[in-house]
Amino acid sequence: MSWTTKAGEEKDDDEINDDYETIIKRTRAAFSSIEYMNLEECVTRLNKIVKDIYIQFKFAENVYNDANPPDDPADKVQLANYWLEWITDYYAHVITTFKKNIKLETDKMTEMLKKEDNPPAMVEQWEVIIDVFLQMRDDDNRMSLDTSGFPAFDSRFNEDEDGDEEMGGT
Repeated sequence: MSWTTKAGEEKDDDEINDDYETIIKRTRAAFSSIEYMNLEECVTRLNKIVKDIYIQFKFAENVYNDANPPDDPADKVQLANYWLEWITDYYAHVITTFKKNIKLETDKMTEMLKKEDNPPAMVEQWEVIIDVFLQMRDDDNRMSLDTSGFPAFDSRFNEDEDGDEEMGGT
């Protein structure tokens, strides 16, 4: 945290407090994004999107494999499974990166508090906030993205099972 503006002028106390508040707001927003993605409505929608994309990839790979039959059945195009594996791994990557970034931010906050001449009451308040952020980060039930509703590898869906009623489905 810099106590000077980009122009090199000293910041007043209000500007410094605004900087601290900005850090808290951004960190809270990051947690809120993960919590939003775990709301039942959001999970349901994301699962439907994943399933719809999987079905489209499965259809595309079947069309391709029928038009270009491989010599060895093991050489069939497997785009749907590859994509499913990628999106599942990507969700895990998002959480891992999120946790690393929160640790980096809380380390910066702690370092900032130790170096600067801050009022003891403010330091104590920030230490509580940092501790809460770290506890939230380490709560695996809270900091994960649910992929249990994703289709299984090599899932087969027929048109009557997909639940799509908008485009002439059941």
